[in-house]
Amino acid sequence: MIYKKIPNPNQTASKAIRVEKLANYIVRPERDGGTEKCVYSGTRGFLTDEFYSQKAEMIALSEEAIRSSDPIEHYVLSWREGERPTPQHIEKAVDILMGEFGMRESDKFGMNEHQVIYGLHQDTNNYHLHIMLNRADPLTGRSVRINNGFDIKALQKIIARIEHEQGWTPEAHARYSIVDDKPVLVTDRGKTEEHKPSRIRDAERRTGEKSALAIAKERVPAISREATDWQNFHGKLAEQGMEYRLRGAGAVLWSFETPVKPSDVDRKLGLKALEKRWGPFEAPAPGIEKKAAPSPEPVNDTAKALGFGDYAKARRIHLAARKEAKAELNKRIAAERMALFERQREERQKAFAGSWKGKGAELNALRSVLAAQQAGARAEIQDKITDLRKGFSTEYPPGFFPDFEEWVRKTRGKEAAEQYRYSGRTREILMEIRPAEPVRSKDPEPRDIRDYLPEVFGREVRYSNTQGKAAFVDSGPKISVLDQSDASVLAALQLARQKYGKDLVVTGPEEFRSTVVRLAIRNNIALANPELQEQIRREKDRVATEREQQRKKDQALQIPPRSVASRPEKQKKRGKDLGI
Repeated sequence: MIYKKIPNPNQTASKAIRVEKLANYIVRPERDGGTEKCVYSGTRGFLTDEFYSQKAEMIALSEEAIRSSDPIEHYVLSWREGERPTPQHIEKAVDILMGEFGMRESDKFGMNEHQVIYGLHQDTNNYHLHIMLNRADPLTGRSVRINNGFDIKALQKIIARIEHEQGWTPEAHARYSIVDDKPVLVTDRGKTEEHKPSRIRDAERRTGEKSALAIAKERVPAISREATDWQNFHGKLAEQGMEYRLRGAGAVLWSFETPVKPSDVDRKLGLKALEKRWGPFEAPAPGIEKKAAPSPEPVNDTAKALGFGDYAKARRIHLAARKEAKAELNKRIAAERMALFERQREERQKAFAGSWKGKGAELNALRSVLAAQQAGARAEIQDKITDLRKGFSTEYPPGFFPDFEEWVRKTRGKEAAEQYRYSGRTREILMEIRPAEPVRSKDPEPRDIRDYLPEVFGREVRYSNTQGKAAFVDSGPKISVLDQSDASVLAALQLARQKYGKDLVVTGPEEFRSTVVRLAIRNNIALANPELQEQIRREKDRVATEREQQRKKDQALQIPPRSVASRPEKQKKRGKDLGI
């Protein structure tokens, strides 16, 4: 498993907007038009049950934390491809996270009383859990620091504990392992591990381009070792399109057009370290000029082989065209505003020319009328500018150009895209055998209890299908249905009839109960719900009519009657447990 702390993408947004947008994304990510879907969600720490009311609660509590501009934290826990966490896994993972996120080592209860919204997202074969946590204390309203400000350290322990308790495969170079039920720091994680901030690593994977930091790490340490003084150092950097400049009390290394912290490249590149070697800092001589930035470099050989050069050229052309169009738009907007300013200034000069002595009331009235007219003109020009910017965003959307993996998938196929996805990674690739040509499978047929495998967890028995997906849980007095497909519902009904006899009672949403009624009638399973008896009668009449019509058709064709087992209809999957 891996973790990630997601920063607030809009630091200027209000707390209400922050809560509203993030909560909606966690529960309904498909609204953003992506491929992700939420397969399970939950909330804790709220007084109300409705989602919109819970959002209002979180907004109200976050507003009480007046000393914090953003008490909302967003974390993501990701599983390896092929690992499929169940709702029980998710609930336990949240238990571990909330318990570990204590303010003090002595805090036994962690943040269990705090508000949290979480959702398990699925993107093809990958699952990741989004967690939205409100740091505002529900009792005091004050914003608390997670683990005394070391939330990343706590996340590392949380990942180790979840992997240990649930049996997931740990990532290479994990920082903690569990020994005697306690997280222990791993002292030997491999000395070859390269430190690279996650935002830079993500950008490299997205664009296929080697980052300015990576290039600086490859070139600058050797340059500093070979340099004899400040001017020699500046000259060698300029030949590479780089420069070393003072900033504040320290220095900054410009790797092409990107500023890089020298200590991130090499500890020996700090200002004090270099001044010990060559004396006080010297600015580059006038004759030293930085060369133009070279062409982008691929992040690895796989990206190079898959056409990074063509991609980088097309992306550069697109970004240049967008930049030029943006500059033209800004120039036009500035001209429109300046023309309005000059025009309104002339209007004021003409209107107020001459002597207004003794005409104070008329002057005030004129000022008011003219100000209203000019305010209307400014509003009109602002509407025009808004329309221009909307048109620009439509023609040049920020995320329009595809990332490198998507571009490879479109130009070279799925296999090439997967080759790039796993290039340079230590995580395993699933071993699979596939047909050379796609095989169109038939619609799934309803399965029964024999196709579900039981697994004991404490006092519960979890039943999973052949793909390993949890379908329903037998907790003794009731059976909770997790998967609302026909196959899973039918298997749960069969188990319930075998355990509890004929008198079964079903609870849950109307859609779920309708599915149960339909499957129960076709499989001779009796339901005792009084409110469902009329629906059961109608369903029996419909099935009888359908069978009679089929019998007549079979007689007309002179073929023996056939069974009329219905094909499963697609049902919306819900994350909440529905009891039978």
